[in-house]
Amino acid sequence: MVGMVGYGSLISVQSTERTLGRKYIDSIYLVHLEGFQREWNYVGSNNDSLLPKESLKYDGFYIKDTIPFDKRIFLNIMAKKKSTMSCVLSFITPEELEGFDRREIGYERIDITNIIKEYNFKGGKVYVYKALPNYIYDLDLLAEKIIWKKVT
Repeated sequence: MVGMVGYGSLISVQSTERTLGRKYIDSIYLVHLEGFQREWNYVGSNNDSLLPKESLKYDGFYIKDTIPFDKRIFLNIMAKKKSTMSCVLSFITPEELEGFDRREIGYERIDITNIIKEYNFKGGKVYVYKALPNYIYDLDLLAEKIIWKKVT
């Protein structure tokens, strides 16, 4: 078994069960991840080539069924010293974890085994999903690129 930490949609048992393709019957634990905080800074394209074909036809990418839009914002985590965030911990098989790797497009799985506040794990790993750098919207970087002109 491996541990998987959820901080967004993976907090939902129903969401987890959809990816597992089965009912989740093990315990779920409230835990705290040290050195991270939630941020709404994952920007994903509706036309991402990594998305399954059925997702590309999703009609939710329209405003009032007429105006298409391309980008969506998703939840992510970012390292931040002296921060602690609450999340849930569940246990699944390594094979099931691969299913979550396929689901979490634009995220990478990172090892957080040693930064769960409540527990010390031995002989196993605990993972969380964090956005890949090219999916992270960096407002500070964007601000540096904007040239402001004084209107006279």
